[in-house]
Amino acid sequence: MEKVKKLGEFDVVPSEVTFNEMHSNLNIDKIRKLSDFLLEIPYERINVDDEVRRIADVLRKTGIIPLDKRQNDRLHIGYALVSGANILLSMNFKHLVNVQTIMVVKGIATIEWYASIEIIHPIVPLGKGDE
Repeated sequence: MEKVKKLGEFDVVPSEVTFNEMHSNLNIDKIRKLSDFLLEIPYERINVDDEVRRIADVLRKTGIIPLDKRQNDRLHIGYALVSGANILLSMNFKHLVNVQTIMVVKGIATIEWYASIEIIHPIVPLGKGDE
């Protein structure tokens, strides 16, 4: 398997929540893999601000991710929209990578004048197809 070393092809923007979740994870193997990956690539770390919180609140009010314990999921989406990301990678099929959430987030992006965003699982190939 080829290492991901396509610097400049994608801008990686992990959020403050990503780092908090990473450091609170009890799976040392997962933490090591993510840490190693972040050491290999350039990235811009962003922090919570009022706009990210506002978008998270809009998501809560839609009822799509209503529970308080899912606040991090709403913040991930808020970060992605506010930072101008085109893709939000997640392995959370229950709350993020599902048709209902994806459609609501696309609607919010349109209404709030943010760029459209795709919410996908990291296993989805990001290649350019057969060449």
